[in-house]
Amino acid sequence: MQIQTLHFPKIDSTNSWVKEHPEKLKADQLLLVTADEQTGGRGQFEREWLSPASENIYATFGFLLNKPQKELGSLTQALALAACYTLEEHGFSPLIKWPNDLLIDSSKIGGILCEVTDRGDTFAIALGIGLNINSPKERFENLDQPATSLFVLSGEKFEIKQISISLAQEFRKLLLKQLENGSPPFKAALEHRLAYSGEEITVQNGDQQFSGKQVSINSDGSLLIQLPDLTLKTVYSGRLIARTV
Repeated sequence: MQIQTLHFPKIDSTNSWVKEHPEKLKADQLLLVTADEQTGGRGQFEREWLSPASENIYATFGFLLNKPQKELGSLTQALALAACYTLEEHGFSPLIKWPNDLLIDSSKIGGILCEVTDRGDTFAIALGIGLNINSPKERFENLDQPATSLFVLSGEKFEIKQISISLAQEFRKLLLKQLENGSPPFKAALEHRLAYSGEEITVQNGDQQFSGKQVSINSDGSLLIQLPDLTLKTVYSGRLIARTV
């Protein structure tokens, strides 16, 4: 699987571009679309993703998956794990907050958005990531949750393109392993980097809400929670909230 790159100085959203140009996706190819700036960056639940120019990574991996494909939900975790490997190479210790956030020191440093389009015999995947690299501290002062960047954490500026290339290489390796094995072979690595393991959490998904102890992550990307009555509940999507007990 070769990596094909496409870069824009400014774009609405890298995810939106990939979804709007399905003809650019080819079998056995990983298309990496990046931008210096996004004017309409999106996160989970259509939340705005802050995308100032020339500070961070705004990227989407576009690719095709043949049917049947049972582990679509794990693609988010595969990219999160690739991001962890990349950040660890630079001396950081990130954790994955299920289902799609990356944390360092309890502050959000990245987020992932996976969008799937059914194309008959294949699924077209737009798997986007925003990773805060060189944003200054003041960028995060008015957000609704703690956030940070590599620059805030270290006081150093980083080469965005170099980190993007490393991220793409790590993700390509994990994706190939998943396709070769038929299911994600990196559960242990995820468990080792999963935030709030064994802690009390709440997952909100629309009108539904589940609270209990976070147990583990399943191979399909779902989360296993132990409810107060000690039964186990599998949750496939939602917003995770850590609880103080």
